Amino acid sequence: MTRMSTHAELVTCRACPVRRLALFSPFSDDELDAVSRLRRGMRHVGEGEEIAKPDRRGDELYTLFSGWALRYRDFGDGERHIASIYLPGDFIDVTVAIQTDNHYGVTAVTPATLCVFPRGEMMRRMEDFPRLAMALAWLSAREASASREAMLAAGHLSAYQRVGHMLLDIHTRMRWRDGVRDGSCRFPLRQQDIADHLGLSTEHVNRVLRELRDKELAQISERRLTIPDTHALARLVDWDDAYLAPRPIF
Repeated sequence: MTRMSTHAELVTCRACPVRRLALFSPFSDDELDAVSRLRRGMRHVGEGEEIAKPDRRGDELYTLFSGWALRYRDFGDGERHIASIYLPGDFIDVTVAIQTDNHYGVTAVTPATLCVFPRGEMMRRMEDFPRLAMALAWLSAREASASREAMLAAGHLSAYQRVGHMLLDIHTRMRWRDGVRDGSCRFPLRQQDIADHLGLSTEHVNRVLRELRDKELAQISERRLTIPDTHALARLVDWDDAYLAPRPIF
């Protein structure tokens, strides 16, 4: 059930353990103070709960403090497309801040905690802090670029490569968050989620995962992903992590 943090549970922006990770570029003291003043609080949601409903532009924006979430769109024929997979530190949903229409929803894959920002006030304060506005624009451009890359991959890469790219992307993003131990990281996604993200059938995903497991390149078991040698898998599926540059965190 959704609830807001008590005062004792609140983590200040300056003390935020996610903000200290090497993945995230720092704000100046004044900018960080502005972000702190904008934040309404922290919200806790349960596994499977809706964070943002599709076709509705809410008055809140979020940074994922802990847990995993998905940005998705449902279609009339029962199909679902997962556009984004959010990990701690990711801004949800930056496109809502920039655009007037929104056909996507966001749901929690695991129990999650969100830092809550009022959309209207946040947009107004961007006028006073140009670097924050640039950071928001950068995040929006990065998400749009990721969507374009996914479309290109769907048209030009094999299913084997697409699954390999996705697993390496998640594994590397978790490594940047200090979430990989002995080649293994948390992975709460189902095969159906992988299929919905890549535009494949669950049967196809299952076959590729079995092949990766049999070749000892990657394995998903008990909600964990293990890649013993990321370089070997990256060479095999022609993947590099150059796009995973340090980014701002609100």
